[in-house]
Amino acid sequence: IDRSGSMRGTPLQDAKDAAKTFVDRLDLSAGADQVGLVSYASSARTDHTLSRNSGTVRAAIDALTVVGNTNITDGINKAQMELESARHAPSNQPVIVLMTDGKHNVGSGPGPAATAAKAKGTRIITIGLGNVNETQLQALASSAGDYYYAPDSSALQSIYEQIAGSNVGVPARDI
Repeated sequence: IDRSGSMRGTPLQDAKDAAKTFVDRLDLSAGADQVGLVSYASSARTDHTLSRNSGTVRAAIDALTVVGNTNITDGINKAQMELESARHAPSNQPVIVLMTDGKHNVGSGPGPAATAAKAKGTRIITIGLGNVNETQLQALASSAGDYYYAPDSSALQSIYEQIAGSNVGVPARDI
């Protein structure tokens, strides 16, 4: 989740609410889905490692605050590191859901990081909120159907629900 300064106020709150609904829609029972949280601004951090504990993931989402610029590359790299960790259940399909309201403006471009993650079998789903570089986000996504656009933050809830619904019936996965 993008937590850069431009997400201040309603956009971040709407993103948090949508992400928590997404977590609630996952099957976090033993042997099923796992979920973690990586947020990014000028740099990325792992806010919650892969888990089946919706309560602690929801709390990590609630704790997000805004600061800094937009480093999508670091967000992808940090998420991929978590998917390659020992916490990742080998039977789960690795998926990154990347949400941003801005344009990458810190560090090297995110294309190589996304290409490397996809080459390792990770599915990347991108969500662009408002004034974004849609061409870049479409290129980062694993397929044309893996890019979503939200004209404003009120649309995030339905997009996250749509993404959660699109994964129904897929073998256990990481999100």
